Amino acid sequence: MNIEKEVAVIPKGTKIQIMGCSYILLKDVKVDGMQIYLDQILKAQKEFENGIGTTKDCL
Repeated sequence: MNIEKEVAVIPKGTKIQIMGCSYILLKDVKVDGMQIYLDQILKAQKEFENGIGTTKDCL
């Protein structure tokens, strides 16, 4: 029985945090997961950092 795992790629230059320490990826990194979900997470994070969808500009 051969079960293939889905592989997603976190692109080079992505900022990640591990146990509160920030790192910037120097190359693309393959991870276990679905690319479509990873793309949605990266998009949501970018929008959060740019203030899209927040109440930041409402005051």
